[in-house]
Amino acid sequence: MLQAIKMFFRDEDPVSINTLTEAASQRLYDIGKRYSSTNLLRDSDLIRDDKKGSVTSLLSESKNFFKHADRDQNAYYEFKPVFNHVSLIDAVNLYSAIKRKYGP
Repeated sequence: MLQAIKMFFRDEDPVSINTLTEAASQRLYDIGKRYSSTNLLRDSDLIRDDKKGSVTSLLSESKNFFKHADRDQNAYYEFKPVFNHVSLIDAVNLYSAIKRKYGP
C-alpha cells in the first residue's frame, strides 16, 4: 500500500495504483475482521442494505476488470482514476484501525 501512496503523489500510472491499492485493501479488510475494523464503503450504515450489493459491485468493477482481463479479451472498461482517491483513503483507514496508529 505504501508503494501505491507514493505512486499516487508522484502522479504515476493510475491503473497500477488501483491494482496495488485494491489488493492491499482486500487483505486489510480480511485481516481487519479480527480487529472489528470496517470498510468505509462496504460496511457503511449510510448505504441501505438493499443497495450494498450494487455499491460493492460498482466499487469492484475496476479491480475485477484488471484482475480477470484474460476472460474477455474484447471487453471494454472506462477506468476512472478518481476512484483511486476513495480506495486509498479506505485502505489507509483499514490499516490504521488494525495497527491502532495513525501516520501523517
